[in-house]
Amino acid sequence: SFLCPEDDSGVKTLRDLSEQILAKEPESVAILGMQQSALGKAFLLISKGKKAPGSVNAQAVVNSVAPLFNGKGGGKAEMAQAGGDKLEGLKEALSKAPGLVRDSLN
Repeated sequence: SFLCPEDDSGVKTLRDLSEQILAKEPESVAILGMQQSALGKAFLLISKGKKAPGSVNAQAVVNSVAPLFNGKGGGKAEMAQAGGDKLEGLKEALSKAPGLVRDSLN
């Protein structure tokens, strides 16, 4: 998981970064977060590469950790995102998400 530097473009930056990561590592799952402190917003994006295990469900992982930062969102098994207003909860969400991905592999 990775917490990106603050950026005004929000989720678009996370989508672009995940595409770059997964183009180079198609068997991976990208777990990215970003805060926009001035707006009081936190964003989380989880995306899996084309060769990532089919058992990984990005939407299920996002739905599990989004409440930690009052996040709401959605998506599909391949990519999901959420935005919330509890900035301090984003780091906890980013720390829990990799474990949920690992658990889905078993």
